[in-house]
Amino acid sequence: MRKEIIHIIYAEHVDDYKLKLWFNTGEVKIVDFRPYIDKGGIFAPLRDKDFFKSFYIDINTVCWPNGADVAPDTLYKIGKDLTSKPSRSIQGF
Repeated sequence: MRKEIIHIIYAEHVDDYKLKLWFNTGEVKIVDFRPYIDKGGIFAPLRDKDFFKSFYIDINTVCWPNGADVAPDTLYKIGKDLTSKPSRSIQGF
């Protein structure tokens, strides 16, 4: 059985330190990068919101000009799924 390698095909800034990510699986997720930024290190420059918004897609994941990036499978795991169906249906519609 072949497991599909996860990668990001598109990204869009949503709010503060959150990005909306489109994965090659067809799923769309919101990822909050605040926990990475709070750790500092290579992610410290991302505290500047203009710098945070300077992200781009390279090697199938989100990257920043200073070399910061997060593995796409990690982003997939921590992202809030926007493509899931509602847990219950609304009667009468």
